[in-house]
Amino acid sequence: MNRKILVITISLVGLLAALGIVFYKPIVNLLVGAGTRGQALGHWRTASSSAVEAAASGEAKDYYTVWGGEAERLFVKPVGVIERLRTESILKRYVPKPPAVVYDVGGGAGVYAFPLAQQGYTVHLLDFTPLHITQATERMQKTGIQLAECAVGDARAIKAPDATADVVLYFGPLYHLQDPLDRKKALHEAYRILKPGGMFLAVAISRFSVACNFGNKNQLHDPQIVALAKDVVETGKNNNPEYKHPFFASAYFHHPDEFEKEVKDAGFKDVQLLSIEGPSWLFSSLEKIIGDQQSLEHLLSVLEATEKDRSIMGTSAHIMAIGKK
Repeated sequence: MNRKILVITISLVGLLAALGIVFYKPIVNLLVGAGTRGQALGHWRTASSSAVEAAASGEAKDYYTVWGGEAERLFVKPVGVIERLRTESILKRYVPKPPAVVYDVGGGAGVYAFPLAQQGYTVHLLDFTPLHITQATERMQKTGIQLAECAVGDARAIKAPDATADVVLYFGPLYHLQDPLDRKKALHEAYRILKPGGMFLAVAISRFSVACNFGNKNQLHDPQIVALAKDVVETGKNNNPEYKHPFFASAYFHHPDEFEKEVKDAGFKDVQLLSIEGPSWLFSSLEKIIGDQQSLEHLLSVLEATEKDRSIMGTSAHIMAIGKK
């Protein structure tokens, strides 16, 4: 075996074993352990759960607008680069060849929409953040790459006829729908606009990624951080009204089994889950790996080989569900 492949594979296996011991048992036990859920969140809790859920989508919209970096995130940070490359690989393997009609719902500023359009797909880009649509429109004007549609939209009420899409992508909408009824609406909308036999690809954030993230950054000594992570592991909800703590907007994080069930309950068949980054986003050497083309290719091959392994899926920051109408 090539020495670099061997080194990366050994490192991955070692980290997987460490994560299985360090995160899945002690941390989950710690985070779901004794005590009232979230009692140490203190000043971070500034609104009731029901109020937070009702405002989550609007809050997330504000988050993306104020931050403004979603268009660059997947090209600049090593973690984002791996997320993008892995997502592109999955799209290449699971999306039918063009010509085909693709609805990229929650597609941001078009990170995936524009490459798909260049490949010959008819792409409709919808996003609930006006800034992202403005950025995508400017990109169309600058590059000449045309999308069939570029508009503000809501995954819970897609303005499209029944059975009109060959492919529907949800690379974001499920992150910010804390209410299960909202997620149900969004999933049923995807099913509605798909043609029979059409493909649905959706991404969720792993519930366990929060603990992994805080552990990786050595922040679990902070009682408020532990309380936040405990809350997320137990409920799936990250309640962050007015951004009182520095961890994402209010959002929902899925358990892999829960994610699979929600997609199946919406009517999709042949559902399978794939981890996107696997545990690679926790690698201290990730930036160096990305800087070396051969090492990067080897890492991507290892991540593809382990993408369906349920025993480590929760360590991935993002999980993709793939199903068919």
